[in-house]
This record gives sequence, C-alpha cells and structure tokens, in this order.
Amino acid sequence: MTPRADSQAKKAHLDNVASNLQLLADLGYGDCALAVVRSGGDLVVVADARPSTAVAAVASTRQGEVLDRAQEPEAYEALASGAPVEGERRRKRRGIAYVTTAYPIGAAGRDYGVVVRDLALEVAEAPGTMEREFMAVAEDLLMVLMKGPLLDVVTGESFATNRAAGDGVIRLDADGVVRYASPNAYKIIRNAGREGELR
Repeated sequence: MTPRADSQAKKAHLDNVASNLQLLADLGYGDCALAVVRSGGDLVVVADARPSTAVAAVASTRQGEVLDRAQEPEAYEALASGAPVEGERRRKRRGIAYVTTAYPIGAAGRDYGVVVRDLALEVAEAPGTMEREFMAVAEDLLMVLMKGPLLDVVTGESFATNRAAGDGVIRLDADGVVRYASPNAYKIIRNAGREGELR
C-alpha cells in the first residue's frame, strides 16, 4: 500500500469510528472520545459523544483537548500495547464517579488512535439485564472498530447510523438466533404485526 493509500485508509477508519461514537456512547452508557496521535506522540481528541442512556461524567465536548498522560494513562497504555486497557482508578467529575477504559484504533504495532470510554460507577456496579446486554454489544462493536471500519454486510461499504440505542436493539448470535431483544425492539416488532417470541 502506498503512503497516500495508507493515509486515506486511516482517515476512512477514523471517520467511521467518529461516526459511530454516539451509538457506542448510548450502548455503553458512557462518554466516548476518539483521540488521534499527533506529533510528539500526544493524543488529541477529534470527536466525542455523551450517552442519551445514562448520566454523563463529561458535560461538554472535549474536541481539541490534548489528553494528559498523568490523568488519562489508559489511553497512552492502550496505544503502546495495542490492546484495550481498563483503568483501575476511580475518578470523579461533576460529582459523578466513573472508570475509564481505552481501546487502540488501527493495526497492532502501528495504532493511530484511541477510543476512551468513561463509565459511571452507578451503571458499572449494578447493571440490569438491558444494561449488561447493551454494554456487551458496545464491546462487540468496539472490537470491530479497533481493527477497521464497521462494514455494511450487504454492500461492504463503511456503515454508520444516526439511530440511538433506545430505538431498539436485537442481538443475534453467529447462527442468526436472537439472544436478546430490548423492550423497544419488541414494541417495534409488535407494531409491525408480529406476535410471540422472536427467534
């Protein structure tokens, strides 16, 4: 791959991650920020989102902010290791206690970005069934986005949605069997005329 093509592929990947941040924030019940590597190795926030499904530790956008290495070590550790890093420190902002997890974006050994998630402890410590399922879907989505853009299964093109998690979520396993459907998903299916269990 030529340097130009490599640069275009990185940009397309980062654009796709940024386009899916709101969905990640809603599914994961926490603030999400995408930071990219700048000269000198600093991480600068280029996109962020706050959840509509939970209380947000971050009140306003962080775009343009340089992540402080001492305050957000998870982001720099994830970038260096090429693997997700779950923070052990409990932090507090706006009276909300939260924990941070960071996910490297790019190819192992040459990651060029990080998604930082801040999750309120009130959700992390006592999640209900829907919260657990939504957070599992967010984790699945992050595992895909770490390596490349989310792709449309029909067209093979980059996929992003402006739908919110609250619109309804149905989780399928590899065989296409419904493993979980949120209450709003059931409501949508019933309104479409289908009764009974989803399979």
